[in-house]
This record gives sequence, structure tokens and C-alpha cells, in this order.
Amino acid sequence: VHHSRLGTVVGVPGGPVVMKIPNGPLFIIEEMPWLQSATIGFFVAQGSGFESAQYSGITHFLEHMIFKGTKTRSPRDIALAFEGVGGMLNASTGKEFMNVFGRIGARYVQRGFNVIADMFLNPRFTPADIEKERGVILEEIRMNKDQPSQFLYESFSKQLWGRSSLARPIAGREVSLSRLNRKIISGWFKERFHPDNLVISIAGKVDAESVPKWWMEISKTRIEPVQFKRISAKQSIRPITPKWNSGVRVYHRDVEQAMVILGFKAPNVRNPERYSYSLMESILGGGMGSRLFQQIREKSGLAYDIDTGFSPMRGTGVFTIDSATAPPMLFELVEQVLVELKKLKDAKVKKTEFKRVKDYLEGSTYLGMEASSSRMYRNALGMLYLGRLIPTETVMKRLEKVSLSDVQNCAKKYLTKKNLACGILLPNAMQDNNSVQHEIEKLIKKIL
Repeated sequence: VHHSRLGTVVGVPGGPVVMKIPNGPLFIIEEMPWLQSATIGFFVAQGSGFESAQYSGITHFLEHMIFKGTKTRSPRDIALAFEGVGGMLNASTGKEFMNVFGRIGARYVQRGFNVIADMFLNPRFTPADIEKERGVILEEIRMNKDQPSQFLYESFSKQLWGRSSLARPIAGREVSLSRLNRKIISGWFKERFHPDNLVISIAGKVDAESVPKWWMEISKTRIEPVQFKRISAKQSIRPITPKWNSGVRVYHRDVEQAMVILGFKAPNVRNPERYSYSLMESILGGGMGSRLFQQIREKSGLAYDIDTGFSPMRGTGVFTIDSATAPPMLFELVEQVLVELKKLKDAKVKKTEFKRVKDYLEGSTYLGMEASSSRMYRNALGMLYLGRLIPTETVMKRLEKVSLSDVQNCAKKYLTKKNLACGILLPNAMQDNNSVQHEIEKLIKKIL
């Protein structure tokens, strides 16, 4: 809690402030007066992971539908409100939340805010628009199926999480989309996209004191914002804890390369081990100086690229390593990746490498914070996942406290055969599933 011209508010001293309108949105506003623009984000703690199988894809459908116009604005009006002044407007749906976000010049921030607020307050769900957008989304699903990396990712999600809602594709399936009509869509929207569920995060050249007034004007409410005490259950992401399925599976498509994803169980977003895990992930895949890039690309020439990703969620977490290579080099690629994982388990990282990786994380974090979009997202996700804001300096101090032993213990705990799931995509010509699967399983057993 700190004092400012806004009165007593909750936030980070000198940073974002947090306010709440009773029965209305939670506001997180970070003033960056040296900029000439601002980024606006409207978040709802509803993603595909909270859908029933019957209506799988409905949140993503709603993401599309709120761009189809409001009672007073056409789809073109919505687009030009941002693009007409050089800005951008977009949206995304994930497993755990959906958001609409836009970046716009400082002169037009109120206009941009009003447009997104209108999209949430007064959407126009006409039967004609619903039918039109159903066809658009079906084409999006078909497009994703034609992309080998997207096909492998969705197949791997099913392999990893089985019957869990996290395993379902975010866009849904043709059969579930066919069930959606105006009554179902409107009911779902009113229940889950109510103003009391909204988290509104803005960062950039904006007057924090004015933002709640903009909401009060467009929503026609006279309820003043109050001091924030704690985030409501509706505005925070609930944990989904799926069963973890390890093992190796092989898929086939009309592709030239062999693609592979290795996935390991990882800490969730509230687990203190996430700091050690972040350092471990950066050692393995943080940039061109990382162990995997140097070994796989630079020394061995086995692949054009190799990527890692640590995705901590509210109730689970996953660490992935993915790459693609010519089919004859698949086994060597997997073997060298596994060897690098084993080295991390068997020996402590050298102090010089450890310092370099900490410097890498610190530098990339602070560079990211120079963008209003990064601050907007960081503030919103802090509230959605943790119910509070954590200053960047606090995160850096926690990373600094991670020791060499912490990283090695983390590798020993999580990088195990029991925690490993592997998905492989091969050309149709290589139909001998058992042979490839058996060889990969042998490598895993031998090395890890």
C-alpha cells in the first residue's frame, strides 16, 4: 500500500496501481509518461481448459464474435479505431485465459479503451455473424492441421494430458462448434464475461486516475473505484491438475523432416521451484549461447534450430524441447539432447556459465520491461495467477538466490524417465512405428 495523488492504493511504489470497482473490473494501471503510446489489455480468467467437451472451442469462438460489432460500432469501426491511427488491435485465447489487447498513440488511448470496453459490454451476436464465423474458425482449424508443427503440438497435448480439458484444441472441433447457437453463446458470455470477471491492465502514457472514469462513463455506472484488497475468485485463474502421461508416440504426415518434442513435468506458477527451473531452462535453451543450441546446431549441425519452453500454469507446468531434422539423423539428435540433460543432472554448472545465464535472464527481463506491452501483460498475469504484483527487482533477487545446487537438484528431480513424454512426427514413407518408437525408448532408458 502506498500513497499518491490517487489516494491510498495498492501497487508497487513508483509503479502500477490497482483499483477495483465493486461488481466491476479490476484495474491495473502503470504510467510510463516518457512514452508516446499505451497498451491496453482486457483479460478474463476463462480459457479452453474451463470448457466442457460438449462446447469445446466456445471461448475462442467468443474471441472472434466480439470483433463482429457492437450495438453502435461495426466490425470496420472497431478495426479502424486502432488501425486508422497507426495502432493495432488483436486477441488471443489460451488454455487458462482469454484477452483482447491493443496498442495506440497517447492521444487516442481513451478512444481505444472505449472501443474494447464496448466490445465486452455490448457485443452483437447475430445468427448471420455466428454462421459466418463458424465457417471462418473451421478454416482456421483446417489451416492448423496443414501445419506440421501445429499438428504435432495438438497431438502431443492429447498424448500428454489424455482426457483432461487441457488436452483439447483451443479452437475446438467441428462437432462441438456445430452445437453452438446464439442462445448458448450469449448465455456463456453473460455468465463468464461479466464486468466483475474482468481484469483491465494498461501501461504507457496514460493518466491512471482517469481510466476508471472512462469505464464508469461507458458502462453507465456511478459506482466509484475503491481500494483494492484482494482479487476475487472470478478474476483469478483456477488450477487444473491433469494426470501426466509419459512415454513415446509416433505420428505420420506428408512432411520432409522428422520433428520431435520432448516434454517434462514442471513446477506450476506458484511453486517456488519455478525460479530454479527458469535458470535450468535458460542453461539448456536460452539463446544461441545455450547448451542445446551450441551442441545441436553449432557443433553437430543436426538441426537448423532447437527451442525450449517452460510453461508454468496454475495447476501444472510443462517444459518442452522441440526440433526438426532429416529422418536419418533423428536418433542422433535425440541422443545428444538426452546427453545434455544427463550432464546437467550429473554435474553442477560452472560458475562462469551460471553467471552468464543469470545475466541473460536479468538483461532480457529489463529490456522487455521497456515495452508497454510487456508491462501490461506482466501486471495482468501477476494478478490472474498470483493475486498480487511482484516487482521486477523482487524477481531478480529471487533468481540471484538460486544456487548451483538448486539447479542440479531441480534437474535430478524433474528430468527423469518417469516425467518424460516424447512425440515424434515422421514422413508417411516411414510407417514402421514400432521400430522408431522402440529405438527412442532404448535411448531414453540408456541415457536418462
